[in-house]
This record gives sequence, C-alpha cells and structure tokens, in this order.
Amino acid sequence: MASKKRRRNNSTDDADVRRMVFRFLLVFLPLVTALLVALAEPVVFETFREPFCTRLASICAAALGVVGVQTSLSGTLLSVGGIHVEIVRQCDGLQALAILVSAIAAFPATLKSRAIGLLLAIPLVLAINVLRIGVLVLLGLVSKDLFQMIHVYVFQVALIGAVAAIFIGWTRVFATESLARLTA
Repeated sequence: MASKKRRRNNSTDDADVRRMVFRFLLVFLPLVTALLVALAEPVVFETFREPFCTRLASICAAALGVVGVQTSLSGTLLSVGGIHVEIVRQCDGLQALAILVSAIAAFPATLKSRAIGLLLAIPLVLAINVLRIGVLVLLGLVSKDLFQMIHVYVFQVALIGAVAAIFIGWTRVFATESLARLTA
C-alpha cells in the first residue's frame, strides 16, 4: 500500500516538476528572444549599444591602465603596442547578459530573490567581460594567433559558461525555496 502511495506522490512530484519547467520555458524563450531581437535592432544599437560599447572600451582602457598597460583609446577602439582591439556588438557581453536576465526572470522564485539575482549578476557579467577583453588585449601583445584562437574558441564559450555558473549559483543560494519544491 505504501508503495502505491509513494508512486502516486512521485508521479505528482514529476508533474509538478514538468509544470515548473514548462512555465520556465514559457517565460524564458519569448523573453530571451525579445531581448536578443531588440539588441539586434539598429535603433537600439545607435541609442544604447554603441554608447555602451564606447563606455566599455573606456572601462577596459582604465582597467588596463591600473595594471600598468598604456592604452590609447578612440571611441570603441583600444590600441596597445601595435595591437588594435575594437569593442563591437559581439564583444559587449550583452547577448550573454540577455540570456542570464531572462533565465533569472523566468525562474520560479520570489520577486526578492530575482531582484537580488539581477542586482548581483548584471555587474558580475559586465566585470567578467571587462576582464575577458583585458586578457585578450594582453594576449594580443604576445601573439596575434593566440589572441584569435582564445577570442574565437575559448572566451566565447567561457562567457556562456560563466553565465550558466552564475545562474546555477543564484538558484542554489537565493532561489532555494523553488529548488526545494523541485527536489522534495
């Protein structure tokens, strides 16, 4: 008898988990699509993204200056010792940030937990991206081939991995009530 009751509870729990996952996807997919489409719009680029890339380049130049690297800056173009790195749309980290913001917003957690997640995650992703760009500039000083390989094959994946790790960390620390419902 206990076995049947346990099976019925497990199937109910499985249905609850499926509903939570379905709800997450129902919110996440349209939200991430809308944000990524908006980021690709020319008007968003001109009014927000281009100034953002310019500011990001100046922050990267300042960060490199802190570690003693003399940097020349012209808009979104960083120049260091014969290497020129331009901060373009694909390098601004906003796509990765759109994915993370959408995941946190869609996750079935309290409003307070989601607000904390966004307040912590957004600056963290931006800081990781500044670090990524700084490391790329320094690698470019050593080897343009190494710069290209790390830029294209390693750091693209690393940024998405960092976003996934931040999301998982947030769910473990701040969205525990939702995880408890999933694993109960």
